[in-house]
Amino acid sequence: MPRRKRLLLVEDELDIAGPLQDRLVWEGFRVDHRSDGGAALDAILASHFDVVVLDANLPTMDGFEVCSRIRGQGFTTPIIMLTVLASVPDRVRGLKAGADDYLTKPFAVVELLARLEALLRRTNTEVSCSSENHYEFGPFRLDLKERRLSKEDCTITLTAMEFALLSHLVQHNGQTIDRQTLLDAVWGYDTILSTRTVDVHIARLRQKLSCSGEKRFIRTVRRCGYNFVR
Repeated sequence: MPRRKRLLLVEDELDIAGPLQDRLVWEGFRVDHRSDGGAALDAILASHFDVVVLDANLPTMDGFEVCSRIRGQGFTTPIIMLTVLASVPDRVRGLKAGADDYLTKPFAVVELLARLEALLRRTNTEVSCSSENHYEFGPFRLDLKERRLSKEDCTITLTAMEFALLSHLVQHNGQTIDRQTLLDAVWGYDTILSTRTVDVHIARLRQKLSCSGEKRFIRTVRRCGYNFVR
Protein backbone atom coordinates (compact mmCIF):
# COMPACT_ATOMS: atom_id res chain seq x y z
CA MET A 1 0.00 0.00 0.00
CA PRO A 2 1.54 3.36 -1.02
CA ARG A 3 2.50 5.82 1.67
CA ARG A 4 0.02 8.63 2.19
CA LYS A 5 1.52 11.97 1.27
CA ARG A 6 1.95 14.36 4.16
CA LEU A 7 0.59 17.84 3.45
CA LEU A 8 0.85 21.01 5.53
CA LEU A 9 -2.16 23.30 5.10
CA VAL A 10 -1.46 26.86 6.26
CA GLU A 11 -4.71 28.82 6.32
CA ASP A 12 -6.05 31.18 8.99
CA GLU A 13 -9.66 31.32 7.73
CA LEU A 14 -11.29 28.39 9.48
CA ASP A 15 -14.32 28.38 7.18
CA ILE A 16 -11.88 27.58 4.36
CA ALA A 17 -9.39 25.45 6.27
CA GLY A 18 -11.92 23.05 7.81
CA PRO A 19 -13.72 21.88 4.65
CA LEU A 20 -10.47 21.91 2.65
CA GLN A 21 -8.69 19.77 5.21
CA ASP A 22 -11.58 17.28 5.20
CA ARG A 23 -11.46 17.06 1.40
CA LEU A 24 -7.70 16.60 1.32
CA VAL A 25 -7.90 13.82 3.90
CA TRP A 26 -10.66 12.18 1.85
CA GLU A 27 -8.35 12.38 -1.18
CA GLY A 28 -5.72 10.39 0.72
CA PHE A 29 -3.43 13.02 2.23
CA ARG A 30 -2.19 13.14 5.81
CA VAL A 31 -2.95 16.75 6.66
CA ASP A 32 -1.42 18.96 9.33
CA HIS A 33 -2.97 22.40 9.78
CA ARG A 34 -1.44 25.66 10.99
CA SER A 35 -3.21 29.01 11.12
CA ASP A 36 -0.31 31.48 11.36
CA GLY A 37 2.98 31.98 9.58
CA GLY A 38 5.28 31.54 12.55
CA ALA A 39 3.77 28.19 13.50
CA ALA A 40 3.93 27.08 9.88
CA LEU A 41 7.62 27.93 9.62
CA ASP A 42 8.37 26.04 12.83
CA ALA A 43 6.47 22.99 11.57
CA ILE A 44 8.29 22.92 8.24
CA LEU A 45 11.70 23.30 9.85
CA ALA A 46 10.94 20.53 12.36
CA SER A 47 9.16 17.92 10.21
CA HIS A 48 9.09 16.43 6.73
CA PHE A 49 6.20 17.34 4.44
CA ASP A 50 5.68 16.19 0.88
CA VAL A 51 3.93 19.43 -0.09
CA VAL A 52 2.78 22.70 1.49
CA VAL A 53 -0.39 24.65 0.68
CA LEU A 54 0.41 28.13 1.98
CA ASP A 55 -1.91 31.12 2.30
CA ALA A 56 -0.29 34.50 1.62
CA ASN A 57 -2.13 36.58 4.22
CA LEU A 58 -1.34 35.15 7.65
CA PRO A 59 -0.93 36.39 11.22
CA THR A 60 2.57 36.86 12.73
CA MET A 61 4.35 36.28 9.39
CA ASP A 62 2.88 36.42 5.88
CA GLY A 63 3.17 33.57 3.41
CA PHE A 64 5.73 35.37 1.26
CA GLU A 65 8.09 35.65 4.23
CA VAL A 66 7.46 32.04 5.26
CA CYS A 67 8.23 30.86 1.73
CA SER A 68 11.37 32.98 1.48
CA ARG A 69 12.70 31.71 4.83
CA ILE A 70 11.98 28.09 3.91
CA ARG A 71 13.98 28.44 0.70
CA GLY A 72 16.70 30.33 2.53
CA GLN A 73 17.12 27.31 4.82
CA GLY A 74 17.59 25.05 1.79
CA PHE A 75 14.22 23.28 1.96
CA THR A 76 12.98 22.16 -1.47
CA THR A 77 9.49 21.08 -0.38
CA PRO A 78 6.95 21.89 -3.13
CA ILE A 79 4.82 24.92 -2.21
CA ILE A 80 1.51 26.12 -3.62
CA MET A 81 0.51 29.59 -2.47
CA LEU A 82 -3.17 30.52 -1.98
CA THR A 83 -4.18 34.16 -1.92
CA VAL A 84 -6.85 36.73 -2.73
CA LEU A 85 -4.13 38.93 -4.23
CA ALA A 86 -4.96 38.59 -7.90
CA SER A 87 -2.59 41.04 -9.58
CA VAL A 88 0.29 39.75 -11.68
CA PRO A 89 2.93 41.56 -9.54
CA ASP A 90 1.59 39.83 -6.43
CA ARG A 91 1.68 36.44 -8.13
CA VAL A 92 5.19 37.06 -9.37
CA ARG A 93 6.18 38.09 -5.84
CA GLY A 94 5.05 34.68 -4.61
CA LEU A 95 7.03 32.88 -7.29
CA LYS A 96 10.12 34.95 -6.56
CA ALA A 97 9.79 34.09 -2.88
CA GLY A 98 10.20 30.46 -3.89
CA ALA A 99 6.67 29.16 -4.47
CA ASP A 100 6.33 26.48 -7.14
CA ASP A 101 2.79 27.47 -8.02
CA TYR A 102 0.15 30.06 -7.20
CA LEU A 103 -3.63 29.75 -6.93
CA THR A 104 -5.96 32.73 -6.48
CA LYS A 105 -8.97 32.62 -4.17
CA PRO A 106 -11.71 31.71 -4.71
CA PHE A 107 -10.53 28.49 -6.35
CA ALA A 108 -12.03 25.16 -7.29
CA VAL A 109 -10.78 22.32 -5.09
CA VAL A 110 -10.45 20.10 -8.16
CA GLU A 111 -7.96 22.60 -9.61
CA LEU A 112 -5.93 22.58 -6.39
CA LEU A 113 -5.92 18.79 -6.46
CA ALA A 114 -4.71 18.80 -10.08
CA ARG A 115 -1.87 21.13 -9.20
CA LEU A 116 -0.93 19.07 -6.16
CA GLU A 117 -0.86 15.95 -8.33
CA ALA A 118 1.38 17.66 -10.88
CA LEU A 119 3.80 18.95 -8.23
CA LEU A 120 4.05 15.59 -6.51
CA ARG A 121 4.48 13.78 -9.80
CA ARG A 122 7.44 16.02 -10.62
CA THR A 123 8.91 15.47 -7.18
CA ASN A 124 8.54 11.71 -7.02
CA THR A 125 8.98 10.38 -10.54
CA GLU A 126 12.10 10.01 -12.61
CA VAL A 127 12.62 13.14 -14.65
CA SER A 128 14.15 11.49 -17.67
CA CYS A 129 13.73 8.48 -19.91
CA SER A 130 17.26 9.09 -21.15
CA SER A 131 19.91 6.42 -20.72
CA GLU A 132 22.15 9.11 -19.24
CA ASN A 133 21.93 9.46 -15.48
CA HIS A 134 23.89 12.68 -15.30
CA TYR A 135 24.93 15.67 -17.38
CA GLU A 136 27.93 17.91 -16.96
CA PHE A 137 28.15 21.51 -18.13
CA GLY A 138 30.84 23.97 -17.11
CA PRO A 139 31.59 23.35 -13.41
CA PHE A 140 28.14 21.84 -12.83
CA ARG A 141 26.90 18.26 -12.64
CA LEU A 142 23.20 17.42 -12.86
CA ASP A 143 22.44 13.96 -11.49
CA LEU A 144 18.98 12.78 -12.53
CA LYS A 145 18.99 9.66 -10.42
CA GLU A 146 20.00 11.46 -7.23
CA ARG A 147 17.99 14.55 -8.20
CA ARG A 148 21.01 16.72 -7.40
CA LEU A 149 22.74 19.70 -8.95
CA SER A 150 26.28 20.19 -7.73
CA LYS A 151 29.27 22.38 -8.36
CA GLU A 152 32.68 21.19 -7.23
CA ASP A 153 31.00 18.63 -4.95
CA CYS A 154 28.83 21.29 -3.29
CA THR A 155 25.08 20.80 -3.67
CA ILE A 156 23.07 23.68 -5.13
CA THR A 157 19.56 23.72 -3.71
CA LEU A 158 16.78 23.53 -6.30
CA THR A 159 13.05 23.36 -5.74
CA ALA A 160 11.12 20.50 -7.34
CA MET A 161 10.04 22.67 -10.27
CA GLU A 162 13.47 24.26 -10.72
CA PHE A 163 15.00 20.78 -10.93
CA ALA A 164 12.34 19.59 -13.39
CA LEU A 165 12.73 22.71 -15.55
CA LEU A 166 16.53 22.53 -15.64
CA SER A 167 16.43 18.80 -16.38
CA HIS A 168 14.06 19.34 -19.30
CA LEU A 169 16.24 22.09 -20.77
CA VAL A 170 19.47 20.12 -20.33
CA GLN A 171 17.99 17.03 -21.97
CA HIS A 172 16.95 19.17 -24.95
CA ASN A 173 20.37 20.79 -25.27
CA GLY A 174 20.55 23.21 -28.18
CA GLN A 175 16.82 23.14 -28.88
CA THR A 176 14.71 26.27 -28.60
CA ILE A 177 11.64 25.55 -26.50
CA ASP A 178 8.73 27.98 -26.25
CA ARG A 179 7.24 28.92 -22.89
CA GLN A 180 3.96 27.07 -23.37
CA THR A 181 5.80 23.84 -24.19
CA LEU A 182 7.90 24.25 -21.06
CA LEU A 183 4.79 24.93 -19.01
CA ASP A 184 3.07 21.80 -20.31
CA ALA A 185 6.17 19.62 -19.95
CA VAL A 186 7.21 20.76 -16.47
CA TRP A 187 4.03 21.87 -14.71
CA GLY A 188 1.72 19.54 -16.61
CA TYR A 189 -1.25 21.89 -16.97
CA ASP A 190 -2.25 25.32 -18.20
CA THR A 191 -2.20 28.29 -15.84
CA ILE A 192 -3.07 31.96 -16.00
CA LEU A 193 0.54 32.76 -15.15
CA SER A 194 1.97 30.73 -18.01
CA THR A 195 4.73 32.94 -19.42
CA ARG A 196 5.54 34.71 -16.17
CA THR A 197 5.69 31.42 -14.27
CA VAL A 198 8.32 30.12 -16.67
CA ASP A 199 10.20 33.43 -16.79
CA VAL A 200 10.45 33.72 -13.00
CA HIS A 201 11.72 30.15 -12.64
CA ILE A 202 14.23 30.71 -15.44
CA ALA A 203 15.47 33.83 -13.65
CA ARG A 204 15.93 31.86 -10.42
CA LEU A 205 17.81 29.11 -12.25
CA ARG A 206 20.08 31.62 -13.95
CA GLN A 207 20.90 33.15 -10.59
CA LYS A 208 21.86 29.78 -9.17
CA LEU A 209 23.92 28.90 -12.24
CA SER A 210 25.68 32.26 -12.47
CA CYS A 211 29.23 32.89 -11.39
CA SER A 212 31.63 35.63 -12.37
CA GLY A 213 33.21 34.88 -15.72
CA GLU A 214 31.00 31.86 -16.52
CA LYS A 215 28.79 31.74 -19.56
CA ARG A 216 25.02 31.87 -19.38
CA PHE A 217 23.82 28.35 -20.11
CA ILE A 218 20.12 29.22 -20.44
CA ARG A 219 19.68 31.63 -23.33
CA THR A 220 16.65 33.67 -24.29
CA VAL A 221 15.54 33.36 -27.91
CA ARG A 222 13.59 36.51 -28.61
CA ARG A 223 9.89 35.93 -29.33
CA CYS A 224 10.45 32.18 -29.18
CA GLY A 225 11.47 30.94 -25.75
CA TYR A 226 14.61 29.50 -24.24
CA ASN A 227 17.38 27.10 -25.12
CA PHE A 228 20.14 25.45 -23.13
CA VAL A 229 23.69 25.34 -24.46
CA ARG A 230 26.18 23.10 -22.66
